[in-house]
Amino acid sequence: MDNFDHLSGVLQLVIDLMGKLDDIPCHLKNRLLLYLRFVLSELSWHFTIAYLGKTWVTKNIDNLVSKYILQWLELLISATLSTFVLSKSEYDFSLIIPSTKFAQCQVVFGNALKSSHDNYINAFWSRTSSGSNIQYDQYRNTKQVPLRY
Repeated sequence: MDNFDHLSGVLQLVIDLMGKLDDIPCHLKNRLLLYLRFVLSELSWHFTIAYLGKTWVTKNIDNLVSKYILQWLELLISATLSTFVLSKSEYDFSLIIPSTKFAQCQVVFGNALKSSHDNYINAFWSRTSSGSNIQYDQYRNTKQVPLRY
């Protein structure tokens, strides 16, 4: 599978999953929990193994997911998720958008390469650490990745 097929496959996966979530007759909290636990888990694999690019994720997947979440929250079409941040005390979780999950997956992948016991993988990480993932090498773990809305 080439990169274009993978990009269109990931986009179609998000469209399908968010559409199914939209059809489920449940409380907003349950719908958001399904998004956080299921949709982001499905995307994590793709974010780790494929070259997608943060700009592509932000432009395509973030916008699509934001559209659904804003619809669920019954906010105006001109609103953004930055105008409505879920209170941790109200729902007992914080909202994570796909581009933040993408950055977290890149941190996990980079740390796995860096801390591998295999010398060849360590050499691969040292040769590629000055490349496209250098922006994620500054974080030691996923909790240091700033949440974006």
